[in-house]
Amino acid sequence: MDDVSCPDFVKQPDCVFVFDANAFLHRAMHVCYADRAPTIAPTDAAFVKHAGKMIANVLHALNVRQMVVALDSTEHSFRCDWYPAYKAQRKPHTPVFAAQAPRFFDALRRAGVMVVGEARYEADDVIASMVMARRDFPVCIISSDKDLLQHVGSDVVMYDAMKDVFMDARAAEEKFGVCPDQIADYLGLVGDPGDGIPGVPSVGAKTAAKLLRKFGTLDAMYAVHRDLATALSAKQFATVMEHQETALLSRRLAQPTIWSECPKLTCETDGLRAPEPIHIRRVTEALG
Repeated sequence: MDDVSCPDFVKQPDCVFVFDANAFLHRAMHVCYADRAPTIAPTDAAFVKHAGKMIANVLHALNVRQMVVALDSTEHSFRCDWYPAYKAQRKPHTPVFAAQAPRFFDALRRAGVMVVGEARYEADDVIASMVMARRDFPVCIISSDKDLLQHVGSDVVMYDAMKDVFMDARAAEEKFGVCPDQIADYLGLVGDPGDGIPGVPSVGAKTAAKLLRKFGTLDAMYAVHRDLATALSAKQFATVMEHQETALLSRRLAQPTIWSECPKLTCETDGLRAPEPIHIRRVTEALG
């Protein structure tokens, strides 16, 4: 994928930076403990200190003036009600993560950061809700989660702080072979093993991209059986038709669910003002 230079709108004072906090915590866990994390004492605060440094570095590098941090719920996602196997293969949080992550978020709040989460909603849902509910100003999503590329557009970009890469609609299309607004349909076909999303057996990335370039959406694809039959081998066509319900369920699992009560993002208050990077460092360093 070609690197995308920092868009001009990210440099504007009204740009809001929406952080996927758990991405920083999990990266910090890996850096500090590697595969020893399950054995680390719950009182060890090394990884949250490191996560604070990482966020402070982003604030400095991008000259962040307004920010908000999105949280994953500690409860099971409501998606488990739709599909019990959703993320079932993931291991529970280690004792050190469970003990220290809430302290980290409290420290961010003390630093003046708006921290937003809701029971049973995932960080992806919170981020999508805030992007959708914003006023007329640009947003930079700070995350490495490919699913969030669904939201990039003319004034929304994603920044992977771990790789120092910006991703826009062109980058999303290079990665998936489809437009951002087709990514959920794409995942409906190919699935996502990391999230336990099943997808359709035997449909790979190239086939999914080809079908969506031809038909646009899953709904349109399944509405024209004759055209779909000509686009696939007889065996593939039979499989895709047999797993129609699974494809639609997989798309639903991959799509964000908008949280109607999510705080509305507005640049007219001081609520989104980002603290100085040194302040983030100090409050997180004090955790240990």
